[in-house]
Amino acid sequence: MRGPLGIWRLITGYRVRLQLAIVGRFASYRSTYEIQERPLMAKEPKLEHSEFSGEFEDDGITVLVDIFRPAGTQQDWQMEVVSQDDDVTSWDEPFATDRDAWEEFLATVERDGIRSFLDADEPSGSTH
Repeated sequence: MRGPLGIWRLITGYRVRLQLAIVGRFASYRSTYEIQERPLMAKEPKLEHSEFSGEFEDDGITVLVDIFRPAGTQQDWQMEVVSQDDDVTSWDEPFATDRDAWEEFLATVERDGIRSFLDADEPSGSTH
């Protein structure tokens, strides 16, 4: 929201009453803005992260391996690899165990090299 004198306010999720008063030698200006509370968006589910998740370094390149599933469930595990440039590689198919996901990551590094997660020609969000 833009107010007088180019003042910008970005307020989300709260009921706010902002009063702005500018009093000068020759004039005064008052303005009141009200922002109503927005309906809360659905919370993202909490995730359980595998003990295999973490940073992995090879050939001077570090990536973040994230193996996860919804907390408190016995669902299959998902895996994403995030490069230093925030390129995300995810696998289409889930894994029965977190160890299966980790072993697939290691096999991919062995087969394709760690640089396969840095491919600048592919758009962010590539999948395996």
